[in-house]
Amino acid sequence: MTTVSRLLRQFAWLMSGAAIATATIMVVMVVMVLVYTVAEAPASQGAMQPRLLGAIAAGSILLGAALGLVPGVREVEVSAARTMLSSRQELVAPLTVRPAHRIQTVLWVLFHLAGGLFVASCLLIVLPLAGSAAFDLLTARPLPLGLAAPSAGPGRWLGAMLAALIALAALLSWWPLGLLAARLVGRFLGPTTHDRLQLALARADREAEHNRIARELHDGIGHALSIVGIQAAAGRRLARRAPEMAAERFDTIESTARSAMAELDAMLAVLRGGAAAPSHTDLGSLVETHRRNGMELRAAIELPEDLPEMLGQQLAGIVAELLSNARRHGAGGEVRLLVRHTGKSLELRVENAPGAGGSRPGGGRGLLGVRERVALCGGTADIGLHENRWTARIELPLLRKGHGS
Repeated sequence: MTTVSRLLRQFAWLMSGAAIATATIMVVMVVMVLVYTVAEAPASQGAMQPRLLGAIAAGSILLGAALGLVPGVREVEVSAARTMLSSRQELVAPLTVRPAHRIQTVLWVLFHLAGGLFVASCLLIVLPLAGSAAFDLLTARPLPLGLAAPSAGPGRWLGAMLAALIALAALLSWWPLGLLAARLVGRFLGPTTHDRLQLALARADREAEHNRIARELHDGIGHALSIVGIQAAAGRRLARRAPEMAAERFDTIESTARSAMAELDAMLAVLRGGAAAPSHTDLGSLVETHRRNGMELRAAIELPEDLPEMLGQQLAGIVAELLSNARRHGAGGEVRLLVRHTGKSLELRVENAPGAGGSRPGGGRGLLGVRERVALCGGTADIGLHENRWTARIELPLLRKGHGS
């Protein structure tokens, strides 16, 4: 039943082209007859018939091509191809119409009209004539249109069989033409080279956005969950012997969880298009949080007063991930954080003693996120073991407000 439905939709597509082609020819015919009647003398009207037919044919082709230039026709043809031709090919109705799109659309409209007109001619002219000829040959009647008929019996039978085959071909003419249209539609209404480039760029933008969201969730929510896990373990150990210290740990868990929930709500609001991205530019609060959680952190932070918000967010994300890595993978002891600025750049340095696993070539998702943030800002990152210390050296270009975008 699915195949029958598909074939019927293809037949309907061809009939729609036939209807439009017939209307086009009628309009051109009326105009041309009026023009030739006024321009030519009555005595010469017999001689003008070939020219009139040629003018009608040429005018019909030009009017059909003009239909392909009408705004919105490509969108209609794309929709018709998807629903009536059951095309699964990649079809585009671009927002910005280029000359290549117009040429494609004009050629496809002409093919649609010509194909429909051919099928309609087969069904309405060829099929009745061939069927009538086959019947007349079998019944020994004169053929229509004054055609000569074979007088012998075998000749009439062969003629009747040939006429029947022609009638059958006319009856089924829409079938191969519909299949051909379904196969060719991608070449006429599919993406151009420019469209494919735009589609590739759009996919790259979507992938970059997905990576950004994953990075934000890892750096924000992942960082908060890491603190919650560490503080919960410490609180469990202190619950009996030092209840007050355990309570402080649980207070940290509560505040961190609330902050993570607020960050998650802000991120979801961004995804729904209803709010700006969450801001995390307070490096002082980030440092104090790690110190309260037991990290021996020596920090020196010097930021310019006119630090752009976007750069501040990226910087805070980088610092949060590097400090979280130092907590998770370091051997304990002192962690050093240095942030300073020159006239043209921000310099960031984080050092800690490496853990038992030694170096971590390439890093995990966290360090990958750090490198992505640095690349987004056009900076450089050197992360690895230096003189038996796990060291991250980051340099970000400083674009001050009013001097860059």
